[in-house]
Amino acid sequence: MPLNVESGEQYWVYTVRPGDTIWHLTDKHCTSVLQWKRIQRLNGIPDAPARGLLPGTRIKFPVDILKHQPASATVSVLQGDANVIKANGDKQAVTVNLELQSGDRLQVGQHSTVMVQFADGSELLVLEGSDVVFDSLSAYGETGMVDTRIRLQSGQVDTRVKQRKGPGSRYEIITPAAVAAVRGTDFRVAADSDRPVGRSEVLEGTVDVSGEGGSQRVPSGFGVLSE
Repeated sequence: MPLNVESGEQYWVYTVRPGDTIWHLTDKHCTSVLQWKRIQRLNGIPDAPARGLLPGTRIKFPVDILKHQPASATVSVLQGDANVIKANGDKQAVTVNLELQSGDRLQVGQHSTVMVQFADGSELLVLEGSDVVFDSLSAYGETGMVDTRIRLQSGQVDTRVKQRKGPGSRYEIITPAAVAAVRGTDFRVAADSDRPVGRSEVLEGTVDVSGEGGSQRVPSGFGVLSE
């Protein structure tokens, strides 16, 4: 489902399958079935036929009305010791297959590493001494688009991000100095614990790094220091 942007608005594009109707698709993918009239007008569909839509037809759905619900991440590999402070304040030891939710804080001990896998298959390797907060873990229904925002308080992470599946997909790592926004790539980010300095290094693809002083697109094989 490719990206589609018109007049500043972003759309998710769906290809109609046999048996699909405008009401069924709106109910399945949008926050309210009552949005079907907007979808009808947007796509120039004449009075929606009861027999369904023509298979192969491409229909645009504005991203701002798509269903958006929480998603979890899973600890896939653990070497050494780590703790997670849940959003409600409870603290527990990290174990393999532990599910992480929005608001959880991961603290990795010395000589330890934790691999986290997200809903879209992207992976985050959290290295020793790192302190990471999962600010947002959510997904847009069954569209395949996810919204992942991670706050690196201190330490270093390496990440491998799946190619974005649509305009609503977002993967950001936030440090005290800058925000690294990804476009399907391998990269690493480090943040100092005693001062607002961040380092981003791109191994494959590109990363947009932005801060108060502006933004910089960083290509593969390069890095940027943010203060």
